[in-house]
Amino acid sequence: MIVFLLWALLVVLVLTAAYLMLRRRADAMAARERDLERPETETLRYTLPPGQDPAIVLAALKRGGFAALSPATSTQPHVIIECPQGREQAREPARELLERAATTGFEGERIDVHHVHFDDEEG
Repeated sequence: MIVFLLWALLVVLVLTAAYLMLRRRADAMAARERDLERPETETLRYTLPPGQDPAIVLAALKRGGFAALSPATSTQPHVIIECPQGREQAREPARELLERAATTGFEGERIDVHHVHFDDEEG
Protein backbone atom coordinates (compact mmCIF):
# COMPACT_ATOMS: atom_id res chain seq x y z
CA MET A 1 0.00 0.00 0.00
CA ILE A 2 2.83 2.41 0.86
CA VAL A 3 4.55 1.71 -2.47
CA PHE A 4 1.35 2.57 -4.33
CA LEU A 5 1.00 5.86 -2.43
CA LEU A 6 4.63 6.76 -3.13
CA TRP A 7 4.17 6.07 -6.85
CA ALA A 8 0.97 8.12 -6.89
CA LEU A 9 2.75 10.97 -5.11
CA LEU A 10 5.62 10.77 -7.60
CA VAL A 11 3.21 10.92 -10.54
CA VAL A 12 1.45 13.94 -9.05
CA LEU A 13 4.78 15.71 -8.47
CA VAL A 14 5.98 15.02 -12.02
CA LEU A 15 2.70 16.22 -13.53
CA THR A 16 2.75 19.35 -11.37
CA ALA A 17 6.34 20.12 -12.36
CA ALA A 18 5.50 19.64 -16.06
CA TYR A 19 2.47 21.91 -15.75
CA LEU A 20 4.51 24.63 -14.03
CA MET A 21 7.25 24.46 -16.68
CA LEU A 22 4.73 24.70 -19.53
CA ARG A 23 2.90 27.53 -17.79
CA ARG A 24 6.16 29.47 -17.31
CA ARG A 25 7.02 29.00 -20.98
CA ALA A 26 3.56 30.14 -22.11
CA ASP A 27 3.77 33.21 -19.86
CA ALA A 28 7.21 34.07 -21.24
CA MET A 29 5.96 33.76 -24.81
CA ALA A 30 2.94 35.95 -24.06
CA ALA A 31 5.19 38.59 -22.46
CA ARG A 32 7.50 38.48 -25.49
CA GLU A 33 4.53 38.93 -27.82
CA ARG A 34 3.33 41.93 -25.79
CA ASP A 35 6.84 43.45 -25.92
CA LEU A 36 7.03 43.08 -29.70
CA GLU A 37 3.59 44.62 -30.18
CA ARG A 38 4.37 47.76 -28.16
CA PRO A 39 4.38 50.86 -30.42
CA GLU A 40 7.91 51.89 -29.37
CA THR A 41 9.40 48.52 -30.34
CA GLU A 42 10.81 48.57 -33.88
CA THR A 43 9.56 45.56 -35.82
CA LEU A 44 8.87 44.31 -39.31
CA ARG A 45 5.68 42.40 -40.01
CA TYR A 46 5.65 39.77 -42.76
CA THR A 47 2.30 38.28 -43.78
CA LEU A 48 2.79 34.66 -44.78
CA PRO A 49 1.62 33.51 -48.20
CA PRO A 50 -1.24 30.99 -48.00
CA GLY A 51 0.10 27.60 -46.99
CA GLN A 52 3.57 28.71 -45.84
CA ASP A 53 4.61 27.12 -42.56
CA PRO A 54 5.45 29.80 -39.98
CA ALA A 55 7.82 27.39 -38.19
CA ILE A 56 10.09 27.30 -41.25
CA VAL A 57 10.11 31.10 -41.44
CA LEU A 58 10.82 31.45 -37.72
CA ALA A 59 13.67 28.92 -37.91
CA ALA A 60 15.26 30.74 -40.86
CA LEU A 61 15.06 34.07 -39.04
CA LYS A 62 16.51 32.58 -35.85
CA ARG A 63 19.45 31.07 -37.77
CA GLY A 64 20.03 34.55 -39.21
CA GLY A 65 20.16 36.13 -35.76
CA PHE A 66 16.66 37.63 -35.64
CA ALA A 67 14.19 37.29 -32.79
CA ALA A 68 10.72 36.72 -34.21
CA LEU A 69 7.38 35.21 -33.38
CA SER A 70 4.18 34.20 -35.09
CA PRO A 71 1.18 35.05 -32.90
CA ALA A 72 -1.11 32.06 -32.58
CA THR A 73 -4.17 34.23 -31.99
CA SER A 74 -4.00 36.04 -35.30
CA THR A 75 -6.57 35.45 -38.04
CA GLN A 76 -4.01 36.30 -40.76
CA PRO A 77 -0.81 34.22 -40.36
CA HIS A 78 2.14 36.56 -40.01
CA VAL A 79 5.55 36.90 -38.40
CA ILE A 80 6.73 39.82 -36.29
CA ILE A 81 10.48 40.38 -36.54
CA GLU A 82 12.30 42.38 -33.86
CA CYS A 83 14.61 45.11 -35.20
CA PRO A 84 16.71 46.43 -32.27
CA GLN A 85 18.98 48.38 -34.67
CA GLY A 86 16.00 49.79 -36.56
CA ARG A 87 13.67 48.65 -39.33
CA GLU A 88 15.69 49.97 -42.22
CA GLN A 89 18.89 48.29 -41.11
CA ALA A 90 17.11 44.94 -40.62
CA ARG A 91 14.87 45.04 -43.70
CA GLU A 92 17.22 43.68 -46.40
CA PRO A 93 18.96 41.01 -44.26
CA ALA A 94 15.54 39.75 -43.10
CA ARG A 95 14.21 39.82 -46.67
CA GLU A 96 17.18 37.73 -47.89
CA LEU A 97 16.59 35.16 -45.16
CA LEU A 98 12.89 34.92 -45.97
CA GLU A 99 13.56 34.52 -49.68
CA ARG A 100 16.04 31.70 -49.02
CA ALA A 101 13.78 29.91 -46.53
CA ALA A 102 12.29 26.60 -47.59
CA THR A 103 9.59 27.22 -50.15
CA THR A 104 7.22 24.34 -49.53
CA GLY A 105 3.90 24.51 -47.77
CA PHE A 106 2.24 22.18 -45.30
CA GLU A 107 1.56 19.55 -47.95
CA GLY A 108 4.77 19.86 -49.97
CA GLU A 109 3.45 22.30 -52.56
CA ARG A 110 5.83 24.95 -53.93
CA ILE A 111 5.36 28.50 -52.65
CA ASP A 112 6.83 31.53 -54.40
CA VAL A 113 8.62 33.71 -51.83
CA HIS A 114 11.12 35.34 -54.18
CA HIS A 115 9.59 38.79 -53.83
CA VAL A 116 9.16 39.23 -50.09
CA HIS A 117 7.28 42.37 -49.08
CA PHE A 118 6.83 43.54 -45.54
CA ASP A 119 3.46 44.92 -44.51
CA ASP A 120 4.77 48.51 -44.28
CA GLU A 121 5.95 48.49 -47.92
CA GLU A 122 3.90 49.41 -50.95
CA GLY A 123 3.41 46.95 -53.80
